Amino acid sequence: MARKLTRREWTLLGAVALVGLVGLWIRDPEFTLGRQPPKQGVEALDLGAAPVVHLAKLEPEPEAYDGSGRNLFEYYTPPPPPRKVVERPKPTPKPPPKPRPQQPNPRADAEAQRASRRAQPPRISFKYVGYLGPHANRIAVFEDGDEIFIARGGEVVRDQFRVVEFQHEKIVMGYTDERFVNETTELDQKKAKRRR
Repeated sequence: MARKLTRREWTLLGAVALVGLVGLWIRDPEFTLGRQPPKQGVEALDLGAAPVVHLAKLEPEPEAYDGSGRNLFEYYTPPPPPRKVVERPKPTPKPPPKPRPQQPNPRADAEAQRASRRAQPPRISFKYVGYLGPHANRIAVFEDGDEIFIARGGEVVRDQFRVVEFQHEKIVMGYTDERFVNETTELDQKKAKRRR
């Protein structure tokens, strides 16, 4: 025999149903009882009516062929090849005649030897002590006995010599005499003596 529900049980059932409906509404605010589930995929799209296609307008009228235009099937005729220019070989120059062997001239040889002995650059009597100043503007220090004198690069020393270049522990000296303009002499830096 079925028992009747008490008022309290009806209230609990109503509260459970209400909580269930609130839960559904939180998950889907548009939830209504008896509503169809939403369509998904292509069915959810509102595409409207299908477009009308006029097939007759898609076929264009053929254009009339212009006979004077370019013909794609006619092959291009290249111009004739240029004529080859034949260069004649240049005549080979005749070799110069061989010089006649000269007879030894003892007098000229002796004069040449004397001239070579005379044309010696002057001897440098002073010593190179070192340099002062920065790399770009060095000043050479020289010593001649008790006398000390200085010169920059390019300056003349003792009227006969010129400072040409500074090297590591050496200096390159040139000459003012035109006969020895292309000659140079290297002077080693004088080492200081240690005092005991």
